[in-house]
Amino acid sequence: MSFAQAAAVTGRNVTRAELLAAVAVYDSSAASTVYSERVRGRARTIASSARDRLTNGDFRVGDRIHLQVQGPTQLLDSTLAVGDSLILNVPGIRQVRLHGVLRSELASVLARDLGEVVRQPRITARTLLRVAVVGEVGTPGFRTVPEAMLVDQLLTLSGGPTATAALDRIRLMRGEEVILDGPAIAQAIAYGRTLEMLDFQDGDVLAIPPKGAPWDRTAVLQLAGFMLTPLLTILAAR
Repeated sequence: MSFAQAAAVTGRNVTRAELLAAVAVYDSSAASTVYSERVRGRARTIASSARDRLTNGDFRVGDRIHLQVQGPTQLLDSTLAVGDSLILNVPGIRQVRLHGVLRSELASVLARDLGEVVRQPRITARTLLRVAVVGEVGTPGFRTVPEAMLVDQLLTLSGGPTATAALDRIRLMRGEEVILDGPAIAQAIAYGRTLEMLDFQDGDVLAIPPKGAPWDRTAVLQLAGFMLTPLLTILAAR
């Protein structure tokens, strides 16, 4: 696995085996004199983050999971929040501890633990994303949505673009960094790509500027910062 390939397998739904392989590549890169100190430092940071995921898992208090449990009948179809001590309380069945669990392992862990109570349960579990859509849409604000949602569905859920929306200048922001620009997002919409495929993460901001004015990075960041303050407070508390 190359350095570039390792970067591709550290996303939200990476498996434990893939994450372990990526850590080995990043450790090797961090120790290599082939790369600059900046690249080696980045490799050390990513390797440390990956190790933390391997130990502590992907879930945090407040994360939301849409869960369906079927046994002889439909037992549950609901959206649940991860509680204190990373406990997921599955009503009427049992509690499941998610410490150390990766997103890719969620369904199998739920099947194992719930299977102690329900005979051969059929589990469908989807983790939800918390993202903000700001600017020229009908109803800007936070959205808690499935990873499998299409980009255009996210825009529709937010009331759709307004008549003054500059769709060619949409930006996906992560903090102060522009993750995707207008052409990349337009291509994602055209090819029916999901938020998961585009590596959307909790706290990301989809910003739609108005027509007739240059995209103002500062204004978007100020608006996003204002809207994200409650979310950042929650994330910091975790």
